Amino acid sequence: MRNTLTQQEADALLKLEKYYRGDKQFTFPSHGGKLEIPLFSHDEREEFVLSIDRSKIKLTKNTFQTRTRRSIVLARLEIDGAPHRNPDGEEILCPHLHLYREGFDDKWAMPLPDFFKNPNDAWETFNDFLDFCAVIKKPINTPKNLLVVNNSNILFSLAPVDNSKPSLISFIPYKNKPIPPIK
Repeated sequence: MRNTLTQQEADALLKLEKYYRGDKQFTFPSHGGKLEIPLFSHDEREEFVLSIDRSKIKLTKNTFQTRTRRSIVLARLEIDGAPHRNPDGEEILCPHLHLYREGFDDKWAMPLPDFFKNPNDAWETFNDFLDFCAVIKKPINTPKNLLVVNNSNILFSLAPVDNSKPSLISFIPYKNKPIPPIK
């Protein structure tokens, strides 16, 4: 199999309806989590990989990606990451979208199109990305207690998960009454 595509092939593969064939339903990863899910065309002649990468340091940083033929990036959406410098020297701020470009692979980025309604909401933006990439059968469950971060305002009460390693404390949304902060 070739490791390059013509622009016409790449555009057709991005628009091609993609399906998850398994029975397992995945959970949207928490911060610091990564997930790769196999997808297929309806006739199963084309294989794709859907990737989700969420930062554990910068909670608003997310990357969603669709690849074909194992390593060819068709589309990659980056939220709250570093600016990107295109081959012509133009700097594109985040959020931005990389699309395959013949001869350059995914080295070109563009400002996030209006198709993506709310880049501050990771779950909504991920679902927009699935629609943008023509994923028909969606393999991800809605997160029950998705931690929403808007700039530095945390919208849920939080409780520590692991107090045994103070330097590595992580947090999850607390369902009942929040634990008061340590003073």
